[in-house]
Amino acid sequence: MKIFAQPNPLDDTAAFIHLAPNPVNGFACDEFTVNVQMTATNARVFDLRFVFDASNYTIVGVTEGSHAALNLMPHMVENDTIYLDGFFHPNFTGTTVIASLHFMANNLVGDQISMLGFLDGQGFSGTGEAPDPMIILGDSTTVNLEGTLPLPPESLVIVPILADSVCLRWHSVHYDTDGDTVINPQYLVEFEDVLNNQGVYNTIGTTFDTFFYHDFIIYEFDPGDTGTVNVGTYRIRATKCPE
Repeated sequence: MKIFAQPNPLDDTAAFIHLAPNPVNGFACDEFTVNVQMTATNARVFDLRFVFDASNYTIVGVTEGSHAALNLMPHMVENDTIYLDGFFHPNFTGTTVIASLHFMANNLVGDQISMLGFLDGQGFSGTGEAPDPMIILGDSTTVNLEGTLPLPPESLVIVPILADSVCLRWHSVHYDTDGDTVINPQYLVEFEDVLNNQGVYNTIGTTFDTFFYHDFIIYEFDPGDTGTVNVGTYRIRATKCPE
């Protein structure tokens, strides 16, 4: 009896999706990036899904990898799932970054430990006329989000400018209440109109500088009048997020 080897009708190929760096660190209302690296054999087309913590950070953009054969389609987001599709022409074997995912941390309440993970994927090698299915696996990365409130600004100085405005100046904030570094915080300038709306602070401006001009203080002199002076109280708050 003769035994003949039977050819496998499906020449399966495989790919692995690696997310880097791991871990990745993000600051509230600041961008951070996760690279999607693919290691594949004879890859032609791919359809990938990733799960992310939409309550703590938001995807703001995707940059295509630099490989000459790579063509990345526009990404799609649905709730906490990112869809990433693309193809290689000609087919690709090796390791390359197919996309860089750019995220923005939300206005967090305290620090958060989250994750971004490969959910599943499908793909094909071969040709369009004779496609071979690809087995696609992947990993995840830990996302450390820094959301502790910054320390309050110190040494607020109010300097009159001519007769109609003031300049507010204060020391910059470099640390939060945990003692961790704060990078380029935004300052909220709040004001209380003591004569007309006492006890209520309204935000009159935002700045990344450590000074702010305001023209609320106005002197009005009539003949025989000693003058009218508006009265107000200023308060400066540092925040990691625009409000």
